[in-house]
Amino acid sequence: MKTEVLKLKKIIFIISILIIIAGIIVILTKGFNMGIDYSQSKNVKIYFTETYYNENVNQMLNDVFGNEERKVQDIEYFDNAISITIRTVNDEQISTLKEKVSEEYGIEDIDEHVIINDMPNYKLKDLIKPYIMPFTITTVTIFAYFGIRFRKLGLIKSVLSPLSILAIVEMVYISIIAICRIPFGKLIIPISILIYIASQVFFIWNLNKIESSKGNAKK
Repeated sequence: MKTEVLKLKKIIFIISILIIIAGIIVILTKGFNMGIDYSQSKNVKIYFTETYYNENVNQMLNDVFGNEERKVQDIEYFDNAISITIRTVNDEQISTLKEKVSEEYGIEDIDEHVIINDMPNYKLKDLIKPYIMPFTITTVTIFAYFGIRFRKLGLIKSVLSPLSILAIVEMVYISIIAICRIPFGKLIIPISILIYIASQVFFIWNLNKIESSKGNAKK
């Protein structure tokens, strides 16, 4: 049984390393597929004079922009304003959108109700920079705790092994995003943090289990 478990762990480790290597190659050659939230785009805000209906707005956007990738969000509590983020927009499309909104909702001063802004192209280092210091401090604190709390298990089992596993898991996650060309959006970093937290919970549970089994063995 132990032999089979060790073989399985070895296979998982080899697959993980291959994924990480492939991910590094993709990142170095192609970079990440930056999603619409972080790539250069246009942001169109529409302020209505009355409550709008999603069906009407979606139909207008389809008529104007077709299948162009876009992100639509409510920006007011009373459903009277929306924000549209779209990669490419030309003057003709904006003019057509204004005409349709004006006709549908009877807005005369349409230029004051449709606001257009340029959205910058974010760099990955700028996105992760705010997380580096908190992440580093948290990691050092947690693994220092592991080293003290589970010192009887030794440095390798209590600190080095969990730290290696955490690094591999996070790198596999990032590599999959790069390889599969998953758009790098606002959920990528929160999911990474969730994986980090889940890993720490697992490490505590596993180390407690190992410590208990060793204690029972001595009895």
